[in-house]
Amino acid sequence: MKSLGKALIITASLTGLASVSAAQVGVDGVLGSEWSSTTPTSVLYNASAPTGNFGTPTNQNHTVGYDIYLRSDNSYVYGLLKANPAGSGNDGWTTANNFANLYFSTNPFGLGGSGSGSIGFELQNDRAFKPGGSGYLTGSLSSLGFVTVLNAGTDYSSTGVGTIIEFAMPWNYFYTDPQSAPFVPITGVNNALRLNLSQSFGYSVAGGATDYGANRLGVVTAPVPEPMTLATLGSGLLALAARRRRKSNA
Repeated sequence: MKSLGKALIITASLTGLASVSAAQVGVDGVLGSEWSSTTPTSVLYNASAPTGNFGTPTNQNHTVGYDIYLRSDNSYVYGLLKANPAGSGNDGWTTANNFANLYFSTNPFGLGGSGSGSIGFELQNDRAFKPGGSGYLTGSLSSLGFVTVLNAGTDYSSTGVGTIIEFAMPWNYFYTDPQSAPFVPITGVNNALRLNLSQSFGYSVAGGATDYGANRLGVVTAPVPEPMTLATLGSGLLALAARRRRKSNA
């Protein structure tokens, strides 16, 4: 039993889904020095921008302009959205619009297979969904190691304080698809993750190749070598447990 207990501890450490051993770096709702080398993608303010335009995204938002930052390390994908970065937008924006709904592609360039696997997150609502599917996926994002920090600004005029939403998503989520979305898994070959669409700080949808090009709202590359998958770890634990049972019955 001692060996099995040790294996369970190792498994928790390697999966990283809710492990404290792989701490999120700088997720505090502040545009700090950890973002100094990251060039943001901008969404512009236009009071006439369309809303709910998932099929025809633009580079505009109907309530406020905002910047999108994306980076990663060996354990997490990080993002930061900053509303009102240049004092742009005051058309009915309120703190009720402090939300970030994001749509990622796990195989944007068709690497290592076909398809452009996608997954959507409502960060403030702590849930995921399959774009084009029905309903939300089972389980909370926070239970899978996602962290979201909201630093809420006030209702503002053109000189008001903008909101910051910062988040960390464990790479292992994209390797293992623990909520059975399904999406094309990230692998050592298919290692690009792209932010396709953002419906944040309002109901306009930003993104698309027309305004942002092939990289859309940002691309990060998965670490190499890739972590062991939950399936591999799980089968190893089952084999270990079986050996323990055989030994105890001998």
